[in-house]
Amino acid sequence: MIVTTIEDALKLLLDWVGRPDIVIPERDMTPGQLPCLKPVTEVSDALGTDVFHSGLPLLLTQDRIFRPEELHASSNGYITFIVENQGVYSLGYRPDYPERLFVSGDWVTGSEETVPPGWRRLQMTPEDALIMTVLVNGFFGLSGHLRTRDEPDFNTLPPETDVRVWHHPAMGAHWPGFWTNSASSMLHFGGFGQTLMRA
Repeated sequence: MIVTTIEDALKLLLDWVGRPDIVIPERDMTPGQLPCLKPVTEVSDALGTDVFHSGLPLLLTQDRIFRPEELHASSNGYITFIVENQGVYSLGYRPDYPERLFVSGDWVTGSEETVPPGWRRLQMTPEDALIMTVLVNGFFGLSGHLRTRDEPDFNTLPPETDVRVWHHPAMGAHWPGFWTNSASSMLHFGGFGQTLMRA
């Protein structure tokens, strides 16, 4: 399955957790809201805390995804909606630029340059950021329930996983992305060196 929308990412996750019966809600088109946040939070609520080994909901299994009611603009107008699990970076948006994504902190590309203070533009959309976080959180949440295979190194793509699920250039030119096989029985997290295997 190729992921291009947040609905695709949630559908993939629901398939892997064995809950394809859960209906993905429509987006919230209320002005000032992130339209694609509602489907994520409602699917997380529908799944509950029992499907992931950590006992945490999808919103918290790795990085934190904020609920719509938790969103508050800072004094400079930015609204944080994702925080990396160790607080290394935060992702946010501005209501006046809802399709633009902004980052504060040290982004994942691992640049050795000094991290500038404050918020700066990232060449992704808020939807891209939620897709990434749903895939990452789902992978880590399932890693204790499903068989996980360690690959020889972080960057080698297993030959069986020849279908790219999702990739984004803002993650760095050398990041492989998420991959699966034609039978959708494997999910490889590129750059992390692990592959989930269906039981």
